[in-house]
Amino acid sequence: MTKLGLLNSVWNKVLTTVLPAQCVGCGVSGTYLCDDCLASALWLEEPQCEMCAEPGVASPCSRCRLRPLAVDGTVAVFVMDGVIRKAVHQLKYRNLRALAPILGRPMADALTQRGVAVDALIPIPMHPRQLRSRGYNQAALLAKEVGTRLEVPVEQAYLRRQRWSGPQVATADYDSRWANVAYAFQCDANVQGKSLMLVDDVMTTGSTMHSAANALKEAGAAQVWALALAREV
Repeated sequence: MTKLGLLNSVWNKVLTTVLPAQCVGCGVSGTYLCDDCLASALWLEEPQCEMCAEPGVASPCSRCRLRPLAVDGTVAVFVMDGVIRKAVHQLKYRNLRALAPILGRPMADALTQRGVAVDALIPIPMHPRQLRSRGYNQAALLAKEVGTRLEVPVEQAYLRRQRWSGPQVATADYDSRWANVAYAFQCDANVQGKSLMLVDDVMTTGSTMHSAANALKEAGAAQVWALALAREV
């Protein structure tokens, strides 16, 4: 672990054991995201595209008709806005890892409601360079919580990020996002015939999920689904 990763780990312990928990939405003490703020978040509703979870459209949406995703379907919980955007930012960039169990609960509930059964959950992997810098993978934290609740194993070794592509958030153009993560993932595990679920915090164009699903299907996976906490719209 790098010095920055070690500092992040120490800071997380300070946040969760020394400083009082405060809701990232309203500031109430006792929790990092209160029930009222979570209930007021913009939940992703029907209709939506079953492939990429774009809301307000028939399925498949126009983009998925032109450029189909390699996933067999997407389950997304919230619109990436308001308190969810704040929570994701705190989890992802401010080392507030204690948010993961709170955010993982509605993800597990959404998966149960969708009725999708899988053999394993696979968090979207970070490049080792990025993981050393941040000190943790927020997608892995969310996957762990979902897996615990649904009693589904989390398999981080199934997929690796084989090349550094930089953060997707810095790539604004739709086509550039797809090019940025093309062939970024490699599967070296035995996934023949398995049904798998990719897990990430935010889904925008679906390009990252598509690239990861391609790698898993090329290795023999029978089905690959996508689960995201939030969907950019």
